[in-house]
Amino acid sequence: IAQVLQHVREDQLWIEDRNFCTLGLMFGMARRGAAFVVRQHGQVQGDQGWANLADGKGAQASLRKAVALREQLHAPSPGDVRRAADLAESHAALARVLTQQGLAADARATLERARSVLDSVPPGPANDKRVLGAWMIYYNALAAVQRAARDMEALRESRRRQVEVAESLAAREPANPDQQRS
Repeated sequence: IAQVLQHVREDQLWIEDRNFCTLGLMFGMARRGAAFVVRQHGQVQGDQGWANLADGKGAQASLRKAVALREQLHAPSPGDVRRAADLAESHAALARVLTQQGLAADARATLERARSVLDSVPPGPANDKRVLGAWMIYYNALAAVQRAARDMEALRESRRRQVEVAESLAAREPANPDQQRS
């Protein structure tokens, strides 16, 4: 922090990532007469589990914009694995927020769109780690919908599928500790 603060000058505006916005850094900038903006991570906006970020309506609006943008990016190149995975993940994130707001029917419809995108990926690229990661996020969002509906049988199946995908990812990268923790 001290190394960063030595570069801070009065009347500057700094943009910080929320992962690095410690009190020491923020107060240090304020003491030097600088201003700062902290970037909120898109994945926590509206999540009731995160302190003071439970702006569900704001999160829903933001995620709907993300879905619309990613649909535009995906449409001209449906074979692009990265864009397909990004779109599916945005749908899943929106479904989680909708679930937290008690909008189960909307969440399920949104998850159907995510599944449709993932199902459209051809067999070869379907085993790409990016697509498998999107399936993990999809099953996690689906499990949240099922948990909210207290559908334990469907929840067990979603968790079983999630474990299958996690094992496939771990087998691809046995040296990657992040994959081994999944």
